[in-house]
Amino acid sequence: MINIAFHSIYSFYIIHLFVYIRNIRKFQTIYILIYNFIVWFQYVTNIIIYALQANLFVVYLIINRNYYYLIAGEFMGKTVRYSKKREAIFNKLISTDIHPSAEWIYRNLKSDYPDLSLGTVYRNLSKFKEDGSIISIGFVNGQERFDGNTTPHSHFICRKCGAVIDMHELKLDVDLNKAASKLYNYKIEGHELIFRGLCDKCAGSP
Repeated sequence: MINIAFHSIYSFYIIHLFVYIRNIRKFQTIYILIYNFIVWFQYVTNIIIYALQANLFVVYLIINRNYYYLIAGEFMGKTVRYSKKREAIFNKLISTDIHPSAEWIYRNLKSDYPDLSLGTVYRNLSKFKEDGSIISIGFVNGQERFDGNTTPHSHFICRKCGAVIDMHELKLDVDLNKAASKLYNYKIEGHELIFRGLCDKCAGSP
């Protein structure tokens, strides 16, 4: 605004002065001197104005630096906390072979992360499933169960206690993929085999 006002004032008078001087040949030398002076004066003025504007901006940043530090710190803090929670959820899942539910993970992490919510656990598990880091075994007794071991293997689900047990010794039948693909003309990429019944503990209990 200062720059625009300054140029508006002196430009009006300078234009009229040039018109008057140009009509008088004997003042040609004076006209050149005045023109050079104006160009130089305008150049110096612009430098001063820009310097003042820059200084004002620096002063503004210094005055408000605590506010910006607070905003940046809060953002970085949330990011770090979020990353730690996400990592903790994943590590808790892959550290056990019980094929936990979101509720189980939530209960086991709550003491270490008091501000952890069940919704956060569900959202992260959903993202893990999308990127293929974990797999879902399905719902057992109303709760979705997850597996951190993504290599193809079979599972056994006890209908009484709800235990989900890996059956690594039972190899998946590769020929079954070929047979299904040939029979239905689908492009079969794999299959999951789940056995259901009673585990050894439940089978032996009355």
